Amino acid sequence: MGQKMGRLLNIFAIALAFAAAASPDGFTQSLSQRTASGRAFDLGFDGLRNGTAFGTYKAHGFTVRRVKPGWTVDGIFGDPAPEIEFLVPANTVVGKAVTVTEARKKFSLDSVDIYSSLAAVDWEFVGSLKGQALYTDKGQIPDPMGGFATVTNPDASILVDSVEIRLAGVKVGVDNPVGLDNIVVEK
Repeated sequence: MGQKMGRLLNIFAIALAFAAAASPDGFTQSLSQRTASGRAFDLGFDGLRNGTAFGTYKAHGFTVRRVKPGWTVDGIFGDPAPEIEFLVPANTVVGKAVTVTEARKKFSLDSVDIYSSLAAVDWEFVGSLKGQALYTDKGQIPDPMGGFATVTNPDASILVDSVEIRLAGVKVGVDNPVGLDNIVVEK
């Protein structure tokens, strides 16, 4: 009995080692691997031109659309570049939003990368189905300090046909860009 169990454990260990070696990320599944399997998609604004006004972006059957003007494409910065952003002038509070849809099909929002140069950012996710809000989640990123912070949707398990992503830069004494990148959705 002991030898058989030992052999089974050895076979199991070899199978696990083979599976880990076959995947470039070991036992974890990267976003690009999930995307290839048809489950998760990163709406990362690929192909948009630096310095242009942002209106609409389409990828993987999804559409990201600005709610109001004021978003621009930053083709130099992103995680990776490009990202979309808006400027919060000194001593003001400015908020902007985008909506994500997929031709009236249901999907879930997993996460969003949010950027701020100097100050905190308030965020809000509103997920709707057939025009009725199913969830509203909000919070604040204290200060990404010139980097991106990934905000995971606490209601990622709820299927919706529209998500509005709202960002608001808080009042500081200097101009501050606020942006977003890598909207991760699942079909």
